[in-house]
Amino acid sequence: MDLQEVKSYIRNWNQYLLQKGIKGLVKKLEKFQYFEFDAEQLLGGNSEYVHAYLGISEDLNDVKLFIITDTFDSKKTLPHIEKHICVATPVVFGISEQLQAEISDKKAMKRIKRWQKSPKSYLKGSFSEKTNVVRCFTIPTDDLRTKVNRAYFAIKKAKDTRPLEYEIDLIIRNIDMHNMKESNISYDTIRLVPPFPPSTENFYLIDEILND
Repeated sequence: MDLQEVKSYIRNWNQYLLQKGIKGLVKKLEKFQYFEFDAEQLLGGNSEYVHAYLGISEDLNDVKLFIITDTFDSKKTLPHIEKHICVATPVVFGISEQLQAEISDKKAMKRIKRWQKSPKSYLKGSFSEKTNVVRCFTIPTDDLRTKVNRAYFAIKKAKDTRPLEYEIDLIIRNIDMHNMKESNISYDTIRLVPPFPPSTENFYLIDEILND
């Protein structure tokens, strides 16, 4: 995909959320279990985070994630920014027994099961409208320890909320292609965007959209 098509998908997602809010997000994402991406083309340099932007086609039928490091997510990398973007298509839910075999960590599995069971039961109300209407996930590059990585959609308990509220989460699984049973699991490291940092200079793929 060229840069204009990538930005079009991200712009469509932003507009869709402005109109539909958290209910719209759940409607479009609830059937997906995870997305997978190749970190080899992403890493290098002094990157601290990977940005995973959500996007959707104009007809609202095709959801994609566009993944780029914070180092390259900048106007300074034009006109070659496309080669630093990894495009991922989220995968719909498969066999639950296979998921049990892949995720042995009980805490991680509990969060994934919440998403699998019923996202709309957890992601609702004014808290979710403010917190969970996600344009981008930021993932620490330290979590990406293998070439292939899988990010499972999940739901975690929000910190310091009364009554109890919930947040969208990602469980990152590093996949060893030589031994599929051996992998590392990371959680509690993902940050949701918005809120945006004071400067969006290193969020180039959405910066122009926010300032349209």
